[in-house]
Amino acid sequence: MTGYIYEKITELIVGGSSLSSSLKDSGKFSPHEYYSVQIGEETGELVVVLEELSKFFSKKINQRRQIITALSYPIIVLFVAIGAITFMMNFIVPMFASVFSRFGGELPAITKVIISISNFLSSNLIYIILALIMFILFTISQKRKIWFRKLSSMLLLKIPVIGKLISKIYLARFCSSMKLLINAKIPLVNAMDLMEKMIGFYPIECTIKHIRKDLMEGTPLYKSLAKFNIYSKRFTALTQVGEEVNQLDSIFAKLTSQYSDEVDHQTKLLSSFIEPVILIFLGLFVGLILIAMYLPLFQMSSSFQ
Repeated sequence: MTGYIYEKITELIVGGSSLSSSLKDSGKFSPHEYYSVQIGEETGELVVVLEELSKFFSKKINQRRQIITALSYPIIVLFVAIGAITFMMNFIVPMFASVFSRFGGELPAITKVIISISNFLSSNLIYIILALIMFILFTISQKRKIWFRKLSSMLLLKIPVIGKLISKIYLARFCSSMKLLINAKIPLVNAMDLMEKMIGFYPIECTIKHIRKDLMEGTPLYKSLAKFNIYSKRFTALTQVGEEVNQLDSIFAKLTSQYSDEVDHQTKLLSSFIEPVILIFLGLFVGLILIAMYLPLFQMSSSFQ
């Protein structure tokens, strides 16, 4: 696959296309990548831009590996928990239900609820699986639509811990891109045009349009950023300092480093938090099923005595 991409890009360049256009036409690179290369070509700083991209993607790959490493075990535990609960609800509970039906008598409320849930899952398991498949296919088909990006990002940001983690990942990308654009001597208004195409996160994209308008009207960058909740007070305060001392590139470099470190830290915390929560949930649910199944048996044994 890598060799094919390399051959395709080489063919486009030989045909007269620029490197950035070739990357874009290949369909294998993100807007952040080919627009960054375009900036390097237009400013004569292509080597510097490629070095910055190398650092950016090295950090991105390390973060992805940390996230995968941190979340792999909790995800495995989650799937095992779902499998165990599904097995119990579809095989163990019906077996007990058939025993209870033979003896008759009034069942405890908790047992009735568990049996009802089990009957529902057993009768509609195929429909539930089909609904999940349809939901996944619908999500894939709509993921680039504005309404879906707006709704999904809004829901993601509202999730405790995970929402803040996602916002910091994209704020780190925002700062990294801004540092690149400022180092390339791109005017802030033009930088915002490129940022809107590069960032790839709807809550930040929609703010950039307003920020660009404010900049054209003479509003300082930090005042425009302060209008939106996604940019913290610390973020806007440091941006103000950077503007006043004409060191925005240094400020965004430090913010990139800070957000990246916070993402690393929160990823580890998320892993240590999710694992016990899943285990507690699994233990409670399995315990609830066992209590619901054995409670009628205890009642029967006491009645026989």
